[in-house]
Amino acid sequence: MRIIFWGSPNWALYPLQALAEREEVIAVVCQPDKPAGRGLSLQSPPTKQFALVHSIAVLQPDNLKEPSFQEEIKRLSPELCVISAYGKYIPPEILRIPPLGFVNLHPSLLPRWRGADPVRWTILEGDEKTGVTIHFASEKMDAGDIILQKEMPVLPDDTYGSLGERLFKEGTLLLLQAIELIKEGKAPRIPQDEKKATYAPALKSEDFKIDWHYPAKRIERLLRAGNPTPGAFTFFRGKRLKVWQGRLVDMKGEVGKVIGIEKEGIVVGCGEEALLLTSLQMEGKRAVSGEEFVRGYRVNEGEVLG
Repeated sequence: MRIIFWGSPNWALYPLQALAEREEVIAVVCQPDKPAGRGLSLQSPPTKQFALVHSIAVLQPDNLKEPSFQEEIKRLSPELCVISAYGKYIPPEILRIPPLGFVNLHPSLLPRWRGADPVRWTILEGDEKTGVTIHFASEKMDAGDIILQKEMPVLPDDTYGSLGERLFKEGTLLLLQAIELIKEGKAPRIPQDEKKATYAPALKSEDFKIDWHYPAKRIERLLRAGNPTPGAFTFFRGKRLKVWQGRLVDMKGEVGKVIGIEKEGIVVGCGEEALLLTSLQMEGKRAVSGEEFVRGYRVNEGEVLG
């Protein structure tokens, strides 16, 4: 089957690699190259790098409504298009081009968490279960008919990185099943229940600033939702401090203050209970364990974060 793949980040490599082994992937559509690193040199999306190695055409439009881009999609004549973490709204005129439509791999149990950041919102809101959905794309974001779904647990120590990787690996297997159903003309179309829809708008780095007035449980979820990127942060001695890992402790104390020094790190008072910070990274420095942080910065009880 002639397929155009739409996706950019590392997670999108799982379905792209699987499709390249089984189907005829005629092109990859991904985000434009972006400056990255200290030198701000242009860096290509992982899916582009894969495509170039495997002699697959690459398209990186700035504007999906550009007539020349739409004409190129028509010229390529895909039978089906597959989306996985592409990150842009696809206009209706493009959705209508492939005769079998567009299929999306979405890392949530739709209609819960439609939108750009479902994995982070799943962790932030304390969901105990999540899953993957393969659905036909429609004009409304993530609202198309469902083909297949699989439920998965959210583990207590899941981070944005670990949960996302698990979902996209499992989602790839589900995607391959869905494509076989489409080929056979047996793919179901299960309408989503609009009344149950929730939304996961894209989160920015500043959304991960820690407010110590929140309960420790909520802050601990923020740490996991920001790991490995962009990182939850606070301020310590006038500098930005990223907090990568923390654990709830049954202590009470003044909000935002160091109320205990433990072997594993520092204990900080929260709106409810407290948080033991076990992996931290001072601005401009490498990440260290809580123990190394206490020793290196000679942290004292009563010091303030935030």
